[in-house]
Amino acid sequence: INAEYMGIVETKALTTTIFLTRICLKNVEGTFFAIVNGLLLIAVFLATELGAFLLFIFGVTEQNFDNYAYITLVRKTYALVVFYFMWKLDFDAAINMVAEKNLGRKHLD
Repeated sequence: INAEYMGIVETKALTTTIFLTRICLKNVEGTFFAIVNGLLLIAVFLATELGAFLLFIFGVTEQNFDNYAYITLVRKTYALVVFYFMWKLDFDAAINMVAEKNLGRKHLD
């Protein structure tokens, strides 16, 4: 894995972490960061195992890439499903709701 790819992955993870810490309670950012990183490690483990399972199911090996297009199709379909549900979410309303509950004021304008 090259350094550019790792930089992009870490930038995306940092952006998500900053977004999530903005809506958490005051003085629990460290605990929240630890929980998020723990969940991230679990997600990486599950994604690795799911990927290996899909490779096994579709019969993709080091010598046989005949069904690799099906795995790519599953991966792209999954991304579209995730984007659909993200599109349906109202992030501004969720952040304002949490901020009003915790701080007594709106967090975003």
